[in-house]
Amino acid sequence: MDYGKQTGALGNIPNRHEMHAKHTHASIERLSPRRLLVASALNVGFAIAELAGGLLSNSLALISDSVHNFADTSSLAMAFVANRIGLKQRTSKYTFGYHRLEILTALCNAVVLLVVYLFIFIEAFKRIHSHTHIDSRMMLTIAGLGIGVKLAAMLILRRPSRGSLNVRAAYLHLLADIFSSLTVICGGLAIQLWHLTWIDPLITFGAGTYIVLRTCPILLESLRILMEASPRGIDIQPIIEWVEQCDKIEAVRETHLWQISEQDVYFAARLTLHNIHSLEQAQAQLEEIETGIKRYFGIQHAFLSIDTGTSGA
Repeated sequence: MDYGKQTGALGNIPNRHEMHAKHTHASIERLSPRRLLVASALNVGFAIAELAGGLLSNSLALISDSVHNFADTSSLAMAFVANRIGLKQRTSKYTFGYHRLEILTALCNAVVLLVVYLFIFIEAFKRIHSHTHIDSRMMLTIAGLGIGVKLAAMLILRRPSRGSLNVRAAYLHLLADIFSSLTVICGGLAIQLWHLTWIDPLITFGAGTYIVLRTCPILLESLRILMEASPRGIDIQPIIEWVEQCDKIEAVRETHLWQISEQDVYFAARLTLHNIHSLEQAQAQLEEIETGIKRYFGIQHAFLSIDTGTSGA
């Protein structure tokens, strides 16, 4: 006899505080349209001004920083769109819903940013030995203004960044931008005082390297989720061992643990039960197991299919 039910856990309950320490799954705070709109407006407005200032002052450091600001704005806009679409109900075609779209946009943003900085690095290398005239006063003015704008945008995004990979990426980009602006200010002072024009491409290399290093973890995390790897902080083996200790469980096979977004974690397994005399009894047992998996392992969805053992009904 073979039958299945979408479910999850209870039985010999593990230490609750121990399991909670292993994995605490925070609930998502849905993105505020107003917060994203204000942060995006601040970024795009300053990015345009910074790009114009970079072209007028002939500063590659400002130009590269403006490109990064446009990337921040893009990630914010895509985060909002992906989050809104992700709220749509699942359909017969997209049975898991649209939650993975947010992960895809985070991946795209990271890839685009890395490619853009590759070209910026090439241009910086060309300039390192040149003596291009740079308007240091304009550099200082725009970089100082940029710090204020980025701090304001970070304050707006601080809370939403805890629940969204896209917004977290944008938040980290803004943090990197602040350090970038500080280095631009230092470079502008060096150019103004000592006419060291090679400082400008050097700053571009330094700030760009930092940004790339901060972007790579976002890229890797997105790929990890898309490859359906086990969620960070959850080990599948303790779950299997706990289910095996539950009443009437003879064997646990074909186990899988994955996530389709930052918040949606799934567990699937095939169970063999013994001493089961009715379908109702089996369903009740599975409902108990479901309760335990959700409560003690931080898993939102469990898919268990079952067989009765040789001693079953």
